[in-house]
Parts: sequence; structure tokens; C-alpha cells
Amino acid sequence: MNYPVWGQILLEQKKGYKEVRISSSKDITIKGIIYPSSFDEDNHVIGIVVDTDEQDSYFVDNNKNGKALIDFLHCRVEANGSIRENEDGEYIINIREYKILGNMDDQKKVHE
Repeated sequence: MNYPVWGQILLEQKKGYKEVRISSSKDITIKGIIYPSSFDEDNHVIGIVVDTDEQDSYFVDNNKNGKALIDFLHCRVEANGSIRENEDGEYIINIREYKILGNMDDQKKVHE
């Protein structure tokens, strides 16, 4: 698993300093299954996560490619993009390119 290289900066605040982690602009390629991660008030999917074969989870940024992947829930995907970590320690991937590899039923047939 390739993780981003983290740098640290200190931001001066009124009551002291705050440590913030920032990521480099390193690209990563992941493979996994697309699942819903958030819903609107009408229960429509508005956010997705890719759970990888290595059991890592990458929340997908809502850019053009990220929004397009909402139509492929429960499908396997190979995606390339840059990642960052949010305040909660979750990985967010900004997808530049992706390829749909099949759906979960295709994968079950392969493993049977």
C-alpha cells in the first residue's frame, strides 16, 4: 500500500499553535468496490467510498469523476488520483481517471 508522504506545518493561533497534516500531491491507484457513504434528505446517494482489497477506505471527492461514479454503486473500480487526509483521519481521493472493472456479481463468479 502506498501512503502519501506527510508534511507538518504549524499555524499560529490566538492561544498557541495547532499541528496540521498536509499531503503531497502524490498520485495513487486503488482498486475496490464502490459503496454509498452519504445520503441527502430524500435518501439519494450524494457521497461514495471505495473499499479496497487491502481493506482501506477512500472517500471520493465530489468532483466531476467522483459524481460520475455514483452511477456505479457496488461495482469494482480502478481509480487514479491524489489523496489527502481530513481532520478525522479519513482518506479522500480526488479521482482523475477511473475504469469500471465489473460488478460484485462478476467477482463472486470468479471466486466460486
